[in-house]
Amino acid sequence: MNIAERARGIFPSQIRRITDRARPTSIHLGLGQPDTAIHPDVQRALADYLKIGRAPYTPNLGTNAAREAVAKHLKIDASEVMITLGVQEGLAVTLLGTVNPGEEVLVPDPGFPAYANLVRAAGAIPVGYSLESGNWGLSAAAIESVITPKTRAIVLNSPSNPTGAVHAAADLLQVLELCSAKGIHWISDEIYEDFVYVGSHVSPAESHPDQGLRIGGLSKSHSMMGWRIGWVTGHPDVIESLKGLHQHLVTSACGAAQAALPVALDVHSSHVDSMRRIFHARGLSLQDGLRQGGLECPDPVGAFYHFVHVPEASRILGGTIPLAEAILDHADVVTIPGFGFGTGGEGYLRLAYTVSDDLLFEAASKVASFVAEVVQRG
Repeated sequence: MNIAERARGIFPSQIRRITDRARPTSIHLGLGQPDTAIHPDVQRALADYLKIGRAPYTPNLGTNAAREAVAKHLKIDASEVMITLGVQEGLAVTLLGTVNPGEEVLVPDPGFPAYANLVRAAGAIPVGYSLESGNWGLSAAAIESVITPKTRAIVLNSPSNPTGAVHAAADLLQVLELCSAKGIHWISDEIYEDFVYVGSHVSPAESHPDQGLRIGGLSKSHSMMGWRIGWVTGHPDVIESLKGLHQHLVTSACGAAQAALPVALDVHSSHVDSMRRIFHARGLSLQDGLRQGGLECPDPVGAFYHFVHVPEASRILGGTIPLAEAILDHADVVTIPGFGFGTGGEGYLRLAYTVSDDLLFEAASKVASFVAEVVQRG
């Protein structure tokens, strides 16, 4: 059977490839998957929905209750909201629906691998833009250097996966003004917006609402990864234009998750305050363990990832992919190679602090000891 170019152009995720090799005993610092419980009120809403004994289709753009809840949460109109099957489908809809084959889309490097892969699926060309060394911040100059007449869109992600960086408002505004002048629209992945420990989250929608699409969801903030519930927001005309594509990709988002969404947003403020405290403390615990083991690790700023610089060990073993494989084989800890997030991530490992403090400290000790052993052996 012939395999289409768009399928051959998709590269398997190193996140999943490494995670799938884990053993039952492995400590998982791989998947960005909070281990905290779904809020009791949200659990009850999900259970209540299941009591109806059937699961009917919902309207393509989402139930009125779900769209209105998101609109209230973001202080926009419900006509600006599409409920999606998680952020991943939201990314697919926005890229497939706003970019033509042969056009270019700017993606962060390092950045979440789905960005470049979904651009390729749209028949477009992903072009990486580098981030500031040291703090992984946005640089208008770096972005301008890769803009061409074919550039149609830019993908933004703050807080960032994999770096944990939070983009400064002034840097973001410079980039948005540059893109506005060049006729480039933005697509902003804001799934980690509730996990900011230093500074504050700023959305492009606050200053340039009609020039892009904002994507969010409940997977990370409410531990609802498997329920696949998210949203895309933008100008009502754009949302309506994307409706048909969304309809034929997935019909509609999960009905049970949509029923729970208003409840989740009702308890959102207090719930995410608690989540933020838990994960900030975990970020500090992992940092402490790594530093005690001799590895440099920056302060936790956003999301729940440390992007740890291990240049010598990765050089000795031939890259971060073989390094992450060796850490799993010999230290029994799942880490994600930075190269899996683009060439800009080579020399780094992404460690997710999504397990308990005792496991984090044990994992940090094992990773640091193995890295030190590799460097010592040379």
